Amino acid sequence: MFDIIVATDLDNGIGKNGSIPWKFKKDMNFFKETTTASRSGALPVVIMGRKTWKSLPHKYLKDRANIVISTIPIDLEDTLHTINVHNFIDALQIANLICLGENIFVIGGGMVYKEAMEHPELRHIHKTIIRERFGCDTFFPEIDEEKFRRSSAFLTEENYTELDFKTYKRWEN
Repeated sequence: MFDIIVATDLDNGIGKNGSIPWKFKKDMNFFKETTTASRSGALPVVIMGRKTWKSLPHKYLKDRANIVISTIPIDLEDTLHTINVHNFIDALQIANLICLGENIFVIGGGMVYKEAMEHPELRHIHKTIIRERFGCDTFFPEIDEEKFRRSSAFLTEENYTELDFKTYKRWEN
């Protein structure tokens, strides 16, 4: 089982020109707290595509095992706890070995989210909606309400912008 964690704008945008077009401390704190919490004591795992790996400062990815999906060789810069795989299925298999099926999070980008949304082992979607538009060119897939229902939500504000934190739980049989 695994979860998705994502922040989107009002248009479901997640990126623009290869980077995240916003910076909100409350969202980054939520990301860190969610993806580093370990119920079993095992090292949490984050799975991402190559572009996401390149767009994030690696200081935000410490204290987790990082699995980067890329069909082309990438320089992992001797980063501790980072593995390169060629596809999403391999990423999940390795993640399950590392953390015994707990604390696995898919963190982007668009193509990886799309594949994760279609996978039967997806358990929760942690989605922060930033209540602004950023003219993004990369998007998060729509959440299928036949499969997922909102299980929790809270609203906060930072720099005059509302941040709507929602968690969706798989409920279909």
